[in-house]
Amino acid sequence: MKKTALIFLLILFHIHVLQAQPYNIAIGARFGKLNNGVTVKGFFPRNENVGIEAQLYSTLQAAQYGYSIKGFVFNQSTFKVPFIELPLDFIIGGGLQFGYFPYDAPGYYKIVNGLPEYYGKSVVTLGVAANIALEYQFKKRNLPFAIGIDAVPAYDFIHPGPDWFDFGVDFRYLIR
Repeated sequence: MKKTALIFLLILFHIHVLQAQPYNIAIGARFGKLNNGVTVKGFFPRNENVGIEAQLYSTLQAAQYGYSIKGFVFNQSTFKVPFIELPLDFIIGGGLQFGYFPYDAPGYYKIVNGLPEYYGKSVVTLGVAANIALEYQFKKRNLPFAIGIDAVPAYDFIHPGPDWFDFGVDFRYLIR
C-alpha cells in the first residue's frame, strides 16, 4: 500500500528540473525557532547551482541567549510541480557552526539522563549543521526578492546543547 501511494504521488507531482538561479548574491533576514539574524548567499561563477551561505544569528538555545555563526556549502536546483505551476528552488547543504553563550543564570546546558547538566560561564560551541530549504523567487513581477522556508538539523561536538533542530522563514533581496 505504501509503495502504491508513493508511486501515485511521484506520478502526480512529477518534478521537472529547470535552469539554475538567475541571481548571483542574496542578502536577507531569517526568523526561526532558535535563530534570528542575517543571511548572505552567493553562487560560484563556474557552477551556478553551487554556492556558499553565511548566517549570523542572535540565538536562544537551552534557555540561554547567545550568538551563532553558520557557514554552508549548498546545491540549489529549481523544480516545478506541473499542476500548480509554481517554480521553487530546492536547497540542500552542509557546513560548520560556531556559537557563543555568555553567562546568564542558570547557564547553557546539555541533557544527561533526562536532566540538565550546566557548563558554566561563557560557553563556546562548535559543530556541524545541514540546511534543507525551499525558496520562491518573485520572477513574474520582476521583483528582486525571494522567500523561503528551511530546516536546519545540527550537532555540536564541543559543548553540545539540548536543541538539535531549527526551522525558519527567510526573506532575501536578490542581486543579479
